Amino acid sequence: MLLLKLNKNCNKPVRPHEVRPWYFICLVLTMVIAIAITTETAIACQPCKSKLDLEQSLKKADLVIVGKRIDYDPEEKMPSGIKVNIIKVLKGEIKKKQIEVKSWYGMCPYGIVVDDRIYVMILRKPLKMQGMHTTVNMGCSVTKLLVKSNKVFVDGKIISIGDIAKIINMFHGRSE
Repeated sequence: MLLLKLNKNCNKPVRPHEVRPWYFICLVLTMVIAIAITTETAIACQPCKSKLDLEQSLKKADLVIVGKRIDYDPEEKMPSGIKVNIIKVLKGEIKKKQIEVKSWYGMCPYGIVVDDRIYVMILRKPLKMQGMHTTVNMGCSVTKLLVKSNKVFVDGKIISIGDIAKIINMFHGRSE
């Protein structure tokens, strides 16, 4: 038995073996597109291949401060930048009492992401285009340390802010 279909372009009967190649081509193209869409890498934020330890982070920093975020809003999600009051400068020089620090890069937390408590923040100078201080090594470093009773918790140890200043001064050949 011979099945016939009408060809829309010329109203002539078309045999099934003449239609199958077009179905096959459409099927193959659909599969190729589906594979291309599903196998594309979909990583929004690149993880750090390695992370600098405290000493390396302090050494590469331009500015190390004890500071407190002053524009914290628990309802705000992923702010581009934050405002920080400087309580104490441990490394670097800055005349301002308040600075802007890069926090989120789109959906990626490569900057300083903190609440309204006091932190030691390890920073780089602002980029000319941004105007905000940034983290060392694009966040692949020690970026912040929560301060409690003038001490911080680092690598399983509790150290004082004075000890952090001593580590910084070792790099400059100075003693406190």
